[in-house]
Amino acid sequence: MSGHGGSNYNCVSCSSCGASWEEGEVSHGCEECGGFGITRPCPICDGYCGSVWRRGVEMSWNHHMAYWDGECKLPPKEQMRLIARQSEASVDDLVDGLEDAMK
Repeated sequence: MSGHGGSNYNCVSCSSCGASWEEGEVSHGCEECGGFGITRPCPICDGYCGSVWRRGVEMSWNHHMAYWDGECKLPPKEQMRLIARQSEASVDDLVDGLEDAMK
């Protein structure tokens, strides 16, 4: 597999910042890197289930955001509970940010 844009080097890397995902490099704050290289612990349960997800390289390149392929090994009800909790935390962070911006 080669880098984005038909490069001649055999390295899967971020098309936004150039970090080599295969070598475990990431740029913090880069949305395409998403904080991880070519693999990451399950994003649903933060790795609790032991599942390792692989980067959807083409999707990450095409959308300049981190995309991941994998399955959480926790029961579906537990997954939904965790996803709901993450959504609530995201909304709380957004509200806090808006309140700070209005001060």
